[in-house]
Amino acid sequence: MEKIEKKIGGREFAAIIILTVGTKLADDTPAILYDRLGNAAWMAPIIMGMIWITPLYFLVKVISLYEGKSLVDIIKKLFGKYMGFIILFLIWPSNPTQLLLTQRFIQT
Repeated sequence: MEKIEKKIGGREFAAIIILTVGTKLADDTPAILYDRLGNAAWMAPIIMGMIWITPLYFLVKVISLYEGKSLVDIIKKLFGKYMGFIILFLIWPSNPTQLLLTQRFIQT
């Protein structure tokens, strides 16, 4: 695999900065946690981290076993042509749905 070295342009740099800063400015997660959980809010990130560490570990292991392949290729190889298509079709709309749900809860 060839290593391509390019410089990022001004537009790409501005987009990265705007997205990074905008996300930090618009994130109300600490306020939401303290409103709902009170003094126990410090435990929420720890519990969420423990819940997410296992699936993340397995994802990293599977991706490291199939180096050079995308997640779509890995799913199709593991589950077959038809079951892989069904799984990918179910995963595909989850990202916009999660974005819409998150925005709905932030504005209320």
